[in-house]
Amino acid sequence: MKQIAVFSDSSIDTEYDIVTFKSWEEFSNNKTTIAGFYISASCSDIADELIKEIRSSEFWYYLVYTEDLIQNRLFDGEKSLKDAFKSFKFSQELLSKLKLNIKALKREEKLLLYLYLREDYELIPEFHPKTKKLYKYPILEFISQTSNDSWVYELTAKSLLTFSKIVDRVRLCNQCQSAHLYFIDLCPQCKSINIKESKILHCFSCGYVDEEKQFQKDAGLVCPKCLTQLKLIGVDYDLPASEYKCYDCSYIFKEPYVVARCMDCSAENEPDKLNIEEFHKLKLSLQGQEYLLLDQKNVIFSMFAESLKHIKIDEFKLFLNWMTSVFKRDSTFHFLVVLLEFDNMHKFINYYGFTKTNEIMEELSRRILELLRETDMLSMDDEHRLWILLPTTSKKGIEERLLNILHELKIENGPQLSVKLKTFYTIKNPLKEKSNAKTIMNDLLQSEENK
Repeated sequence: MKQIAVFSDSSIDTEYDIVTFKSWEEFSNNKTTIAGFYISASCSDIADELIKEIRSSEFWYYLVYTEDLIQNRLFDGEKSLKDAFKSFKFSQELLSKLKLNIKALKREEKLLLYLYLREDYELIPEFHPKTKKLYKYPILEFISQTSNDSWVYELTAKSLLTFSKIVDRVRLCNQCQSAHLYFIDLCPQCKSINIKESKILHCFSCGYVDEEKQFQKDAGLVCPKCLTQLKLIGVDYDLPASEYKCYDCSYIFKEPYVVARCMDCSAENEPDKLNIEEFHKLKLSLQGQEYLLLDQKNVIFSMFAESLKHIKIDEFKLFLNWMTSVFKRDSTFHFLVVLLEFDNMHKFINYYGFTKTNEIMEELSRRILELLRETDMLSMDDEHRLWILLPTTSKKGIEERLLNILHELKIENGPQLSVKLKTFYTIKNPLKEKSNAKTIMNDLLQSEENK
């Protein structure tokens, strides 16, 4: 196994293969290939500084253990050097099973890798009052280099992460998504803040309603409107439960109008219309593990084929055989078969990473679907070749549009996706007596690429 990088103020006598450093600068100037990091008790005072440097570096996904317990979730916990050594060895074995270009990973893939190397690890949101939404997942800031962590829930939607336990439910401003809100009681009529809870009297003689103090006279309670002396409650007057009075418009009401004012953008929101966001503990799902372990090329093409709403290749051949039989009976019934062969997918994924490649393939599938009609059929064979069957189609039009789509997918300053376009059209390629799906498809595979 590779060496363990140990941060310590003094040398350590151990049977394990370690290399000792006193600071991050000293480590950065060393070319040692390592398996993990260990911070001894003698360096606990610089532990927080060290973990930030590690998570911000090319070693962001490495396991980092401490000799002393440190309340910082960027660390992987407290362990003895002996136990840490076992964990480092296990993580290296896990990493060896993956076919990943770690430098090309996007933030989603980085998070999956981080969780994959930590068995039964939970991603736990931490309460930070100064943050916009009050909670954050600390490691995500280092993985995505942004404070916005809403993208993590896209992975739960794809079942790559799974909810473990809800931690809190936060209400957010529907204008700027901030949780920094305070609630204000207002007059329902004029929206003034100048309101006060008071005892309200109701004169039965004239129906006048006002604060109790407005009825108080030297002789007792007297209605200021009809001047009736109010002696018996329930007979002369009613004293409801405390109500509110607005001192700007004199409106009397039972409940104030409540608004949630945002401290960040000053927007006023009705409480029942605030956005709600739940924060959960998250774990890597079995599907997330498979996502990393499976060959990425197979995953890319599987998702690409699914987005195209393809039919199975055997069904495609049945339809092609049927169209061949129809054409032999009616030579005016022409059809077109298109073959797209992807030559350099491994190289493309290795350079751009899984996420970027998947985005490009999703865009390709979207444009192809826009081009085709409901009667057209698509299928993908075991070699990830895309077949398209188009009845009564103008060859020139479809070829030009497909070539334009492929041309528009070109990326500046990087490898291009290499796609061969081949076509079989019954007007140009007359069918033979023994022609069928198998012979047509074999002829296409052996033919030259359309220019």
